[in-house]
Amino acid sequence: FPSHDTIAEYRRTRVGMDYCVQVDDSAYSVPWQLSGKEVEVRRKVRLIEIYYRGQPVASHPRSERPNTIINSAHMAPNHRYFGEWSEQVALIWADSIGAATKDFLQSLLSKARIREQGYRAHQAMKGLVRDYGDNRVNRACERALSIGAHSLTSLKSILRNRLDEQQITTSQLEARFPHDNVRGADYYR
Repeated sequence: FPSHDTIAEYRRTRVGMDYCVQVDDSAYSVPWQLSGKEVEVRRKVRLIEIYYRGQPVASHPRSERPNTIINSAHMAPNHRYFGEWSEQVALIWADSIGAATKDFLQSLLSKARIREQGYRAHQAMKGLVRDYGDNRVNRACERALSIGAHSLTSLKSILRNRLDEQQITTSQLEARFPHDNVRGADYYR
């Protein structure tokens, strides 16, 4: 009788733009140069092997549950950083700029529905630091947080209009018109 390791199923499939092939409910990476190409997948009990034009290009342990298995060596050089990116690394960087920058980025990351959104927010913040400098970005984050503005668009507007260089007064935070639903600072004292 053949052993479990010798029994295999073969099928042809096309590599996705994320340089992964779908096998069952999991995705397995192949070298990024094969994006969009047709490959042959050999599915064993414990192993997934991928071939291109008869040559082996990737091998992964077979996942028992839905998963994405990515070998960082398969990633395009400019994508490797994304594969290694984490919220913790982003927050450590933000804290090195200033406490307000960390709080602002943490607010952005908490609203990100997928990992890529968090990565993009982090990269946008790095771009602002490159363009405006650490001090201005940290002051802009402080101002944004104090007025309840939690978006990159608001942060960019504060920087572009140099509002980070102006003092915030309590009166700027209060409504400038009378209304029954607006109680003002005196109500809370």
